[in-house]
Amino acid sequence: MPRKGERKPVLCGHPERQHYSLNKCRPCWMRDWGPTWRKNLYIKNPIKRQAKWRLAHLRETLRSFKVTQDEFDAMLAAQGGVCKICGGPPVGKKRLSIDHDHATNTVRGLLCDRCNVGLAQFQENPKLLLKAAEYLESYS
Repeated sequence: MPRKGERKPVLCGHPERQHYSLNKCRPCWMRDWGPTWRKNLYIKNPIKRQAKWRLAHLRETLRSFKVTQDEFDAMLAAQGGVCKICGGPPVGKKRLSIDHDHATNTVRGLLCDRCNVGLAQFQENPKLLLKAAEYLESYS
C-alpha cells in the first residue's frame, strides 16, 4: 500500500497515462471491466442487478484472497453456515465475511459483520480483547 504522496503501482503497463480505479488507465480498464460494467448497468430489474453485483463482489473477494468457490463453500459447510466467533447467522441479506491475517493474508475463517468489525476495532490484538473481556466481567 503506498504511503501518502506516493503513487500507486501501475498495473496496465502505461505509466504515461492517468490512472483510475484498479491502477489501470481508462482504455485498459474499459477493455477489462467495461463489458461487465455496461452489462450490469442496464439490468432493469433491481433485484437481479443487486444479485449480479453481489455475486461479482464475492468472486472478486475470493480472487483477492486466492480462495476458490469450492474452498469457500467447504469453509461455510464446516462452520455450519454461521460465524466462527459468535455462532450467529449472517446479518440481513449479507454473507459471512472472509477473515484474514493482515500481515500474512492467510484466511482464518468466516465471520459475521459484527465480529469482523469488532476484531478490526481491537486491531486484532488478543491482549486488548482479553482486557475488554475482563472489563465486561468486572461489571457483570
